Amino acid sequence: MATVYMNGFEWNSYYENILSWSGVNIVNTYPLSGDYCMYITDGEYARFQTVDVGDFYIQIGMKFTNSGNQTGNIIKWYSGSTLIGILTFDPWTQKISVYKGNRVTLLGTSTDQFLFDQWYYVEMHIVLDPVSGSVQLKIDGETQFTFSGATTPDATTVSLFYLMSETVGSGSANHYYVDDIVINDTTGSYNNSWPNGAKIVLLFPVGRGNSTQWEKMAHLDNYENVDNYPSLDPDEYLLTNLNERLDLYLNDNLPADAFSIGAARVDAWALKNSGSDIMLNLALRTGGANYISEDNELGVSYSLKQWLHQINPGTCVGWTVADINDLESGMRSNIPD
Repeated sequence: MATVYMNGFEWNSYYENILSWSGVNIVNTYPLSGDYCMYITDGEYARFQTVDVGDFYIQIGMKFTNSGNQTGNIIKWYSGSTLIGILTFDPWTQKISVYKGNRVTLLGTSTDQFLFDQWYYVEMHIVLDPVSGSVQLKIDGETQFTFSGATTPDATTVSLFYLMSETVGSGSANHYYVDDIVINDTTGSYNNSWPNGAKIVLLFPVGRGNSTQWEKMAHLDNYENVDNYPSLDPDEYLLTNLNERLDLYLNDNLPADAFSIGAARVDAWALKNSGSDIMLNLALRTGGANYISEDNELGVSYSLKQWLHQINPGTCVGWTVADINDLESGMRSNIPD
């Protein structure tokens, strides 16, 4: 499994791997990478869910503004409704701290200060155990503290995370920006350790791929109908009601500063007509071979479907920059028997 969650807010949508939210904004104001990030102000939150993890690495890009006068809860992790741990930010010391439970036991505080209006990668390795757990905190790759001991009041796995700006006491907590969230567990041979400042970028189609079998609604080339955000032009889309129709696209190249690849994910926003039983398969083409995902059920409103690859399915090893730049991605229809 390895990477169990990733979100760079690049679809400019609250429906990109966010379970629920209140008041937060996705903005294009100075993102850490890509084009978008999330902005969270006092009293706001975004909630996301993963599979159960008990030994995991979490990375969050963070930039605090000079806007608070009280310590604030910034990240919480839960097992069901039980609060397991909290990361806080103190605007006076400009440091972050990690607690067990609802601020029951302080596990450690960063040695480095955060400068306001500057991006940092915050990473934690958390092993949940009521007796012999551990927490290691890094900022921009530099270890801040390592704690060994009880890291949970009871549960040994979590699956629910809150990003928030919640005041502890009176006053107001700091507003902040967040980007490039990655959670890795320790299973598998890839992405089973620190994300190490991983950046999440969205690569749009820029050319026709090996197969063009879907009906084009607004433009003559298939890729031109899916080369932008779905909300920008509702008349630009592709359509099929036939079985096993494959559409593939060449994508934009990675940014020039890309030097290693953690994972690749195929994304598609899709819907079906009411009463249809058509399914969507996501697709990629690498090394001259096509790879097709399992069926994705569709609703009558757009939803985001995703297919994550920790390794190149053709070479069975980690992706390279050349692999991604040569990759074709797309989708196939499937009507079950």
